[in-house]
Parts: sequence; structure tokens; C-alpha cells
Amino acid sequence: MFQEDSLFTGLPVYENAAYRLEEHGWSEDEINRAVAEVLRFVGLEGEESKFPEELSGGMKRRLEIARALIGWHPPQRGL
Repeated sequence: MFQEDSLFTGLPVYENAAYRLEEHGWSEDEINRAVAEVLRFVGLEGEESKFPEELSGGMKRRLEIARALIGWHPPQRGL
């Protein structure tokens, strides 16, 4: 983990988690599913519209973990 925050302060939780997938050309549906899954996994479900400055230190760390995890599996096409 980084010592300093690595989050984009101008982006809400959802977009912080999704940015890498958008960069790699995932469809909107694939991104929505992946972000929902990873935010649920790290306990940030329901916090999608909050900005990093609105999160506690622990929540920021969980968002950083979500960002690290989200690109680890390819989109599941055709589900």
C-alpha cells in the first residue's frame, strides 16, 4: 500500500474504482458489474458517489485495495 493517498481526489468512489477499466475499453455494463462486485467485496457498497475527502482513512485504504483488485480478471462476456 502507498504511504500517501493514491486516489483521484476529484473523482467519486465509483469513478476511482472504474478508471482503469474505462482506460482498457471495457463496456459500460462490464464496468458496472465489476465495480459493484469489487466495492461490495471491500465493504464500500453504497458509497459510490462519495469523494475521497468524505471517506475515513480505512475507507480510503479499502478503495485503494478495490482499485488494485478490479483489473485482475477479464470482463465476463456473454453472461
